[in-house]
Amino acid sequence: MDYDRVAWGTTDLLGKEAKESLKRVSPVWFCLRKDNVWYAIYGTNGSLGYDIAFCYREASRDKFEKVPPPAFPDKDRFAKAIDTALPEILDIARRTTVRFNYYIRSEQGGIAVYFLPAFQTDGQLAFGVQHTYLFDATGAKLVSHERHGSTLYGIHPGKGRTVTLEMTECAVPTPQAFFTMMSYRDDFADVVTHCQDGYYGLDLKDGVYTCVRRPVPPPTFPSF
Repeated sequence: MDYDRVAWGTTDLLGKEAKESLKRVSPVWFCLRKDNVWYAIYGTNGSLGYDIAFCYREASRDKFEKVPPPAFPDKDRFAKAIDTALPEILDIARRTTVRFNYYIRSEQGGIAVYFLPAFQTDGQLAFGVQHTYLFDATGAKLVSHERHGSTLYGIHPGKGRTVTLEMTECAVPTPQAFFTMMSYRDDFADVVTHCQDGYYGLDLKDGVYTCVRRPVPPPTFPSF
């Protein structure tokens, strides 16, 4: 998805910045869209809000440029939410060798931070456990933390393979499951979510993806 693509592209640019300048970059960074253009901002939380050290803009698909940051009305509250969730996120990351990424967006009148398995250094795609942190509109108060799934799986991309997300505690696919299905849809024959009342997959119609019922897929075996 776009968020993941922008994150990957701009972190490569960030690594080429001067080491002295990188001292102004903390683990709190994120991507957002303004006027239908994607940006990634890197910086540090401070007493006066989020101090942006680097701002990258998507000039054309998968091509990014460093620009002076425009006004981002959500930057301070988004940064506050990530900063609040970060200690627990880092603790989860320390307890596994599986690489995770976090994503942030406005949701349900507040702010949602997703912590999801990512592409791994050995080329595998990881999935199976997802965390969601829901904050109030300010980003300062954690309203809820949900964990979906109990087993991490890893699989190399292959058009002959079907990936199944086990989320049987949910009635229908969650936004996080939809995010994962969208992210991996081009790497496999199918990506489906197993919910309480059956299996769901993606269907493209008139340029829009929706979740539809699927037949029972072949099994997926864990490798982590």
